[in-house]
Amino acid sequence: MKYFPNAKLGRETKLPEQVLFPSQVRDDYERQHGSVWNQVVIILTGLPEEAIERLGGVRIVAENGEVLYERLPAVKQR
Repeated sequence: MKYFPNAKLGRETKLPEQVLFPSQVRDDYERQHGSVWNQVVIILTGLPEEAIERLGGVRIVAENGEVLYERLPAVKQR
């Protein structure tokens, strides 16, 4: 919401402030499905991957400025 301050959520929509994955759960998930970050983005935004792609991708940045995860839209070939 930081970059879309005028966005309106549905009346019943409450996005989580944080998502916690215990290390064992994360390890098991990543063994079966790959990186957990895509799922974290979906949980935090409430948007499907296609919508995230149309909005220009996503970057998750720690409080210290470290980029933890970044996914930019695929570049279309002409």
